[in-house]
Amino acid sequence: MDEKKIYKIRIEGNGLSLERNVSKDIAEHIIVSILTGEPQSPGSSNEEDPQQAVNQDTRPQKGGDDLSAAKPLPTLSIREFLDKSNARRIPDKIAAIGYYYETHDNRSVFSQDDLVRGFESAAEPVPRNISRDIKWAIRAAWIAPKVGQKGMYYVTHAGKQAVDSQFPGEILKKTRHVPSSTRKT
Repeated sequence: MDEKKIYKIRIEGNGLSLERNVSKDIAEHIIVSILTGEPQSPGSSNEEDPQQAVNQDTRPQKGGDDLSAAKPLPTLSIREFLDKSNARRIPDKIAAIGYYYETHDNRSVFSQDDLVRGFESAAEPVPRNISRDIKWAIRAAWIAPKVGQKGMYYVTHAGKQAVDSQFPGEILKKTRHVPSSTRKT
């Protein structure tokens, strides 16, 4: 490979950590695959039978640095992610949307505006008092304000566990919201 046209590709997640040097052509195909969610292979043209491209062996060859044919993982929409996580209440959805941004958009922090866009993207009604609901998610310890970045939040370890475990009843019971008008003073 020409030294000027070598790109380093790194893939991490679910216990996998892989780093390889690839040619510019291969890097471009990987990027297209990631952005479109469609498998791409170097040298393929638009006239090629799409089914044939999908049926090709896409495993990297042993001993090679070539990741040209790595299949991209299927992409979930925010709607699908909310359904899969069983997020029903607004703070559950806030934690799930934040976790979606981290796991699918590679963004570790999010803002209130990002949450609004997430609710809209999932065809969910935007909470009328989202500031209150963000505070509820913070009290549940599912999200936390990002220090040094005003108005930005991140999903905590407990929030990730709640989403991953699909918000079981015992967690929901512990994070029940008590309206201020019924609180004991």
